[in-house]
Amino acid sequence: MRLSVGKVIDDNFRLTQITNPELLNATNSTVVIYLDKETNDRLVDYYRGVKAVLRNNNNQLLLLLGAEESNITQAIVNLCLQYECYNIYKEVPGVQLTKEYCDELLQRKPTRREVEMYVNRSSVAVDSLDDMLLEIKQLCAEGRIDELREYVANNQTLIDEVPGVMAELKGLLDPTTKIRQDDLDRVNDELQKARTELDKSLKNTARLSEQLRDKEVVTSQLRQENETLQGQVKSYAEKFSTASEKAKELELDNKHLRETLDKGDSVSINFYNTIRIGTIPGCKAKAVLYFKEVGRPKYFNSFIKYLVMAMQKAVTHQGRGKSSGKVKVMIYDSRKDFSSIYSGLHVFSEENYFSEKLDAESRDTTVFMDVNPTYLADMLTSGGYEYFVIIDRLGQKNDLLDGPNVSKFFTFSSAKEYLSYIKANGKIGNPSIIPESNNTQDNTIELRRIADYQPTTDAAAFAKWFKLINPSTGNGVFDDVLTKVGLKIGR
Repeated sequence: MRLSVGKVIDDNFRLTQITNPELLNATNSTVVIYLDKETNDRLVDYYRGVKAVLRNNNNQLLLLLGAEESNITQAIVNLCLQYECYNIYKEVPGVQLTKEYCDELLQRKPTRREVEMYVNRSSVAVDSLDDMLLEIKQLCAEGRIDELREYVANNQTLIDEVPGVMAELKGLLDPTTKIRQDDLDRVNDELQKARTELDKSLKNTARLSEQLRDKEVVTSQLRQENETLQGQVKSYAEKFSTASEKAKELELDNKHLRETLDKGDSVSINFYNTIRIGTIPGCKAKAVLYFKEVGRPKYFNSFIKYLVMAMQKAVTHQGRGKSSGKVKVMIYDSRKDFSSIYSGLHVFSEENYFSEKLDAESRDTTVFMDVNPTYLADMLTSGGYEYFVIIDRLGQKNDLLDGPNVSKFFTFSSAKEYLSYIKANGKIGNPSIIPESNNTQDNTIELRRIADYQPTTDAAAFAKWFKLINPSTGNGVFDDVLTKVGLKIGR
């Protein structure tokens, strides 16, 4: 079977869409994918489609780059290189695309070097830099100073490129993510400082060695000074190695983020730090309910829906009949199939957030598929919202937010999961949301099945939930949650 995407070739190829199941499930086929400005901002669709073609044992994949370049070209080319698919060519103006022309291109055996012009230099340079640092460390450890000087001289060009390589690594990261930017700046500074000190030490070592050869005078003082300098060289080489390892970690983190955004898979986001709510200028939050999901209890989505209604009623009750603040729900998730999981809700990521920021600020419920401190700060300082519900489904140990007016709850899919978590991590100081249990647990809020639950309206459903009692305290489940943030429901 022969398929083409984005460009009519001839009758031998069937034109299809990148999201068509026929393409995504094709095997033993020849596929031509054409990228031009018409594919701009369709990174997720094309990333999934190209990856499916590469994975499904298809005979050939030919990637054609149009004269009007797409803004997703770099990411798709990098994906092809990961699978050692080098059939990547730019369209030649005036040449008609036919089966014979495509077959001629596919019969070629291009190498990786032919397409490295499309690859960011840092993906190649980091490995070379790492090898150099390991060699320097070994020579220093063995005290082979003459060989060290010779090796540094032979690799001076690569050493001179270190600041440029680090600048490119820094450019790969999201410029709005201050946490990762600070880390990379620090690594860059350490590399530059270590290189300067290493050059000074090598020059001093050369000077001493020359004096020893010329004068043939070896004194105790000179031997001690030389040993000290060698120790410094070893120390700086170790700093070089440590800085290189940190740079590689940052590159892996950035690659992990790009894959998460590109394909929407359930990839763990693990490179964010907790934000203190008191450090956000202009923060308007009076109270935040923070739900940390270990597992999802039954009825949890309905619980959140009617908890927000109860929270709004409590805020109105507190204002003596007038609302004293609006309630906003923020969901952080990195799993796959957002369209089915969050049907009807608008999902934001770095692909669309900054162009649709006002929309995100005005919505009562927002879903974020990546972690950026800017999102959280914007939501807590705009839109007229003063009470917030945050659902953290990222599966990481770190919290997104903490502070004196942030009340945290854990959620578990079963009492067994709750008890296993305590056994592994120790007693939980925060209340936990669990499903109905035969054995009532302390410091938990049970979401029990509501008898005869067949409401026809939200008001009827809310009335049922409003009466639900938590067996561990004898209070209403909403009361046990809202009292943590100083709110009471008028009954």
